[in-house]
Amino acid sequence: METPKKRRKTSETIVNDITLVSKECSDWICQWDTQNYKDRNPFNKNKQLYRVSFGENVKNVYKDTFWDISVLSVELPPKCTVLACNLFKHQRFLTSVTIPKSVTYICHGCFYGCTNLAEVIFQENPDLTISFLAFAKTKLEKIRLPDNAQLGGISIFEDCDSLKEISIPVNAKLVYRCMEGVNSSVTIYIRL
Repeated sequence: METPKKRRKTSETIVNDITLVSKECSDWICQWDTQNYKDRNPFNKNKQLYRVSFGENVKNVYKDTFWDISVLSVELPPKCTVLACNLFKHQRFLTSVTIPKSVTYICHGCFYGCTNLAEVIFQENPDLTISFLAFAKTKLEKIRLPDNAQLGGISIFEDCDSLKEISIPVNAKLVYRCMEGVNSSVTIYIRL
């Protein structure tokens, strides 16, 4: 892991740009592997905002890596295959994210409670599974799921009060109750 590259003050908040790289023996960025994780998380100082990017060899990011810190923006690794559970849970400053085409699994609660997340862009992922509560309690207004998407858990979009439109490919695999908790005014489009 490298230290923050730049620091600049933006309306009373320090914003740091940081690049995370994996160790030679592992392709995972992990949660600092300590029992007192919150106390030792190098990002959890002064509640600063971070713009996060990853080294090109990072394939996956471990669950809770961004626990209790503030991520302003994130550039996901291009080789990433799994977005771990609770990875960005409660990131209130995150407004948009692009899911790389390499991602095949979005674990439960990955973006849960990102109350300002209004846009998710999927690069054309060949086989993507989205687990339960992955986008629950976000500010999404519309979402276009990629071809061959599998909604593999219940309540994926639960309590997304701003959600107006979901576009699902005709060949999507839907698990029972995957749309549970979706506002009744949401329009669901099935794409051919």
